[in-house]
Amino acid sequence: MTQGPPFFKTHTIRIYRVIDDTSREHYGEPEDRLELVTTVVGDFQPMGQREKLREYGDEDISAYKIYLPYNVDIRYDDRVRIDEEPDIYRVSSKPHRYKLLKYQRVFVQKQEKDYPP
Repeated sequence: MTQGPPFFKTHTIRIYRVIDDTSREHYGEPEDRLELVTTVVGDFQPMGQREKLREYGDEDISAYKIYLPYNVDIRYDDRVRIDEEPDIYRVSSKPHRYKLLKYQRVFVQKQEKDYPP
């Protein structure tokens, strides 16, 4: 008996990449903007206290984990939006891919409202 991925496909997750927008410049340099990479269904969960301490050394940060299908294009420093929520989360880890189980996990942190893309 094979075990499926340890996540429940319950959230619509939009993955964005920060790119240079050459049509808008600030002091002669292109401004950053978010470009939609893909929309996928996966699972979004808060990190436990032990996980926060192990990864960041701080249990008070707003850290979460996302489980996605194995082949989804997501990278360190991408941004994600969950369902219809207005908050943006920054991918703070490289994807941890589990080839045999066909899923990947990334850690994300909530972006501050005044922080650019």
